[in-house]
Amino acid sequence: MPIEMNDASLSLKFEGPGPLICSPLSVHLRLGPLPTAVGLNGEGPEGIESTSLVEDGDSLLHEGVLKSTGMRVARKFSRLCEGCIRVESWLSNTSDHDFVLNQIELLSAEGDGLVWGNPGSVRIYEQSNYSATVRRPGGGEGTHSSSLIWEVYDPGARFALCIGFGSEERWRGGIATVESPEGKMLSLKVGFDGGDTVVRGGERVPLEDVLIMGGGDPWDLLERYADLVAGLRGTGVPDRIPVSWCSWYPYRLGVTEKRVLANAEVASRRLGDLGMEIIEVDLGWQRGQLPNTFEENDQFNRGLKWLADGLERMGFKLGVWAAPYAISEFSDMAVQHPEWLLGGEGGDPLPTGEWYWEPHGKIYALDLTHPGARRWLGESIRSLADRGVSYLKTDFLAIAAGSNLRHRHDRGIVAGGGSEAMRMGLEIMRRELQALDPGALLLNCSGPEMPGTGAFPLLYVCNDTGNTGYV
Repeated sequence: MPIEMNDASLSLKFEGPGPLICSPLSVHLRLGPLPTAVGLNGEGPEGIESTSLVEDGDSLLHEGVLKSTGMRVARKFSRLCEGCIRVESWLSNTSDHDFVLNQIELLSAEGDGLVWGNPGSVRIYEQSNYSATVRRPGGGEGTHSSSLIWEVYDPGARFALCIGFGSEERWRGGIATVESPEGKMLSLKVGFDGGDTVVRGGERVPLEDVLIMGGGDPWDLLERYADLVAGLRGTGVPDRIPVSWCSWYPYRLGVTEKRVLANAEVASRRLGDLGMEIIEVDLGWQRGQLPNTFEENDQFNRGLKWLADGLERMGFKLGVWAAPYAISEFSDMAVQHPEWLLGGEGGDPLPTGEWYWEPHGKIYALDLTHPGARRWLGESIRSLADRGVSYLKTDFLAIAAGSNLRHRHDRGIVAGGGSEAMRMGLEIMRRELQALDPGALLLNCSGPEMPGTGAFPLLYVCNDTGNTGYV
């Protein structure tokens, strides 16, 4: 007798190694069974065996074991609301040995058990860090992926299915499909890069949540997903959106304290009704024009504190731009502390590319698993607070999660391939900037934090404006 969870929009039933997803609203939808697979110690993903399924109150608890290691995997399925099933998962290392987590497939299936409707009419929503697209299946490259959330809509059946991650505390989830040229779905994998994270003997590791949602309106489903994640993670929209002026678009690296004050003087006379309150000095104020230096250059020879005092007399707060995770090869840190930089397989610091603006040069990523790097970050941000900065615009933070940066100081913290170390740095920056001014604001313009616990109160929700053309 199969065990089921049903409502008017979504149905989940167990008939084998994993759940089967379907809907009373669509005879064309069938996903499953959806077992779990785990990649450890450099080996490919291995499916769980010796599975058990028990009813736990209103939830279903599905557990199994990896035969080669004894690692236990558990998934808890519960109904979060009408048309939404939440999947909470965790690993338990019941051995005395440490294992390296390379990959997790929380929900994975291939073959005839995957049907999403008529390929000629189905539409698929996918997103990356800065963009999203809606497409038809098939007709081109067979492998597709979406970061954090994926949705398929069958307009003939008037039914949409949304699969999205409900958390991003340590790892960034994704949904990958393989399709035939005719648009038939050949495989579906919902999971994430494990980041080569060490799972200690006896350790129980919570994984990232997944939400499975069904309904008749694809746009409403995306809105509901955002609202549900906000509720789970305690995030929200500020009561008042701050209004700021940014030096980057008119001046680029040519910004000076004279130009900043001239614009502030105009703003004080003409923009008060718009709520203008922040004057933000973008890249161009730092020594050497480097992204990770915190000393002023000759264009700001009287210093940020002098500028902050002058802006305060006009009724403004001082904001600055910084990219503290992007370490220039020309900076003192790269020379003096290579152990604070993330590396590749060989262990040496690994460049992530060239800096876009003068003086160009190689860029490395800060290893936030190293206590020395975290201490430097905290001291640098506190120095900004001491100089009167009460608004921090951070950029290029995702560099510290690059999937090829596997070598770091503490392998128990996720860095390259995940979000954990990056979030630790966000918390350090918020704590230090708000130590002197609890109302100080921080902006993360490195892509969406959703669906993780919000470390910064402000996120970019639009494309960059009037950029330099390299994108």
